Amino acid sequence: ARGRLVDGQTIYTRMGGADQIQAVTETLFAGFRRDPRVRYFYEVSATPTETWKRGVAGFLAGAFGGPPGAAGAESGLRAAHSSLNITDSHFDAFVENFVAACEL
Repeated sequence: ARGRLVDGQTIYTRMGGADQIQAVTETLFAGFRRDPRVRYFYEVSATPTETWKRGVAGFLAGAFGGPPGAAGAESGLRAAHSSLNITDSHFDAFVENFVAACEL
């Protein structure tokens, strides 16, 4: 979304910037904790939840045209998920929880 503007603003700016990205991230993770399709990934991970949240918030900020450097490099994103055996069902769960978080 970087460089894509609507009425002169990025999606990041239009949705409320860092505060709104953080609110969406918090709601998204609350959904993950309740969703049996993806809850497992967070229950067995040695990575602290706050680290996951920072990564997701940074990814979303960068994807929506936030400050430079907000999103992780694609190679880092790919490496972080390569051993998780993510299926289409897991991806669908992420998207469904993301949409629900954005609608609140």
